[in-house]
Amino acid sequence: MFSRSSRYSRLPDTVDESRADGRTVTAKSLRPLPDTPATFQHTIAEGDRLDNLANRYYQQPQKWWRICDANPEILSPLDLLGRGALRTVRIPLDVAAAGESARADLAAGLGAEPGVERFWFEEVAEVVTRVVPGDDGPLTVGDERRRLAVVVSYNRLVVVAARLVELASAAGLSPRQPEALGRVGKRIAVPPDVVG
Repeated sequence: MFSRSSRYSRLPDTVDESRADGRTVTAKSLRPLPDTPATFQHTIAEGDRLDNLANRYYQQPQKWWRICDANPEILSPLDLLGRGALRTVRIPLDVAAAGESARADLAAGLGAEPGVERFWFEEVAEVVTRVVPGDDGPLTVGDERRRLAVVVSYNRLVVVAARLVELASAAGLSPRQPEALGRVGKRIAVPPDVVG
């Protein structure tokens, strides 16, 4: 039962009569996502809450769903601010041990692990400088060092970060401590207020 002011009140009911026990279940149809073009962005800060953001931008805390509608790539309102079950970590890996077969083994392990939503490998080249003796005095030389990491988005209610580290170890890699990649500092779209 929805109040008359609810955005769900005018949606048609859907009847499911295909239940094995013969019961009929009535539910609301999915609410079509409205066009919510954003006019500006909000940078997420520690402690942000959707109702407080809606109060700041619309003077109505109940309009938090407008902000969710404007950010459809994130399905859960809690995940929008980094408080949901979805977590993302970067696990640095030892490049020397990171052959193609080790990457393939880790990819297979992550792909089969319940709770892992998606993952990808990042490889970054860094220049590390050092001073060496030269004929005319000390010389500064740069050495290229590659850094490899796997970034994993996972459901923390199903799998924990320690399990992801275990999978990297089992693949023959030398994982280091996972780095949490939160939503603080990320930008979210904030649409203009509309009547209704």
